[in-house]
Order: sequence, then C-alpha cells, then structure tokens
Amino acid sequence: MNKTTLLLSVLMAAILSACGVNNRAQSEQNKIEGDWTVSQLGEADRAALTSVGMTFTLNLEEKRFGGKGSCNSYGGEVLTYDAKTNSISFGDVIATRMYCPEIGFEQTLFATLREAKRYEVKDGKCYLYSEKDTAPLLVLSRP
Repeated sequence: MNKTTLLLSVLMAAILSACGVNNRAQSEQNKIEGDWTVSQLGEADRAALTSVGMTFTLNLEEKRFGGKGSCNSYGGEVLTYDAKTNSISFGDVIATRMYCPEIGFEQTLFATLREAKRYEVKDGKCYLYSEKDTAPLLVLSRP
C-alpha cells in the first residue's frame, strides 16, 4: 500500500509541476521585457524586413532598449513605462553609423520608436501603437 501511495504522489507531483512550467512559459511569453525580432514595420515589405533580421531588446530594470538594426547596433532610454495602462515611450535612439542598402528599414524603425506610446502583448507578439492610431506601428515577435 505504501508503494502505491508513494507512486501516486510522485506521479501527481510530476503532473502539477508540468502545469506550472507551462504557466510560467506562457507568462514569460506575454511580458514586454526581453528579446524580440522586428516582424512588421509600418507598410514595409515583410519578406524583405524579415531577411534583414532586425532585433529589439527591452530591459525595464535598467530603463534601456537596444538591438541590431539593418546596418547598425542601436540603443536608448525607456522614458516612461506603465504596465497598468500599457503605456511606454522611448527616448532618442543612439546608433553606430554604418551604411548598407537596407538603411531605410533602420531609419523607419528609429522614427517609429519615437512615435510609440502604447503597447499590447498577446500570442507571443508585441504591438506598439502611437497615441491615437488603432493599427500598430510596429510588431515584434519572440525569436
């Protein structure tokens, strides 16, 4: 009887801990902080944008953002962030000064970050909006 009880207890603990891992993974998926890839940028050609491979990283503890643009590394300060109202704003972007044919994507990204005022994270994506627009300015996906 003791072996059966022990076996059932171990089995139940394994099942419950597996559920907890899934919930933590889902919770992490729905946070704005962390590493992202730029998957949509205004009206830019998505296939071309994806081939460029721009990244975005958000560190709320340090109030910093940064990543890799189409040509350059970039970064800046998170000016405001409020999880209750889903509001966020970014300061000026500082970047290295290399040139490449895809520089237009990068320039658009930097301008878009300055316009962003609201965000929504759902289904593993982060949508950044201007103050009044209903269509996202920028869509980020988890790598």
